[in-house]
Amino acid sequence: MKTTDLSFSLRSDLVSTKHWEDGSTIYKVIWSVVAESSEGQRWAHHHNFVSGITGHSAPEKALRFLDRVDASDSIDIYQWEEIEPRFGSVRHESIGCLTGF
Repeated sequence: MKTTDLSFSLRSDLVSTKHWEDGSTIYKVIWSVVAESSEGQRWAHHHNFVSGITGHSAPEKALRFLDRVDASDSIDIYQWEEIEPRFGSVRHESIGCLTGF
């Protein structure tokens, strides 16, 4: 897919998980690169960058990856997963309530 028709951004999600030894809660931030068409259709790249207690470099790595993707001429759509469309966009209105997102 040509990147000239897409805009790219970073998305972060806060998640919690349990520590494998003692079951205590661990919070992590997952960073992913999102591509968006002018109609509001969006895709997230399969590779995520995780920030944990010691993972301070994840946002910087995600930003470097974003810059590389943004500078490319095209993307391999098989490495991306379609996610929910931008709220209020043409794509969002076209699928209405029939969305599986």
